[in-house]
Amino acid sequence: MKNASRFLKASNFALWCVVVLLAACQKTPALFSITVNDSNGNAAPLSEWQHNKTSVVFFISPECPLCQSYSLTIRQLQQQFENDAVKFYAIVPDSLFSNQQVNDFKKTYLLSIPVLRDDRKQLTTLLHAKVTPEVFVLNEKGAVLYNGRIDNWAYAVGQKRQVITEHELLDALTAIQKGETIKIKTTRAVGCFIE
Repeated sequence: MKNASRFLKASNFALWCVVVLLAACQKTPALFSITVNDSNGNAAPLSEWQHNKTSVVFFISPECPLCQSYSLTIRQLQQQFENDAVKFYAIVPDSLFSNQQVNDFKKTYLLSIPVLRDDRKQLTTLLHAKVTPEVFVLNEKGAVLYNGRIDNWAYAVGQKRQVITEHELLDALTAIQKGETIKIKTTRAVGCFIE
């Protein structure tokens, strides 16, 4: 009888552990609890990103020459890959810029993706973004699938190649589109430091 009672207690404890683990797995990642603002000052909860199979997030600065130069590449990638499951976003991780400056940047460089403001640097800190432009590719659970540079055009601050030979972001998005494994998951981004 004692053995049966111990077995029952052990079984109940094991069941309780499974329930706790399942509940922990269901917990919303910290990423989705963050709310930033759009460039018009409206709240933009990142919980919306859970509806995207893939979110492509560029950290940008209106004054960063590389962000200005990469705006064409960002537009091209958006045109090639954005659909109902893949969404593109730009994040300005600085409260020094006014909404007008952010909207002027968006208009001047023809960005049609949402430009969001991370004035309190919550997302910036969570993802450990260091420079602009730096890109993060996230899945619907908030896991980072790729992060780093867009390609190898800029190999040091103020140093650019004549010919781009590595296209890590393009390769990552192509792999996702084909249902393949991303070969290079992290690279070092070069650009303007986020302060």
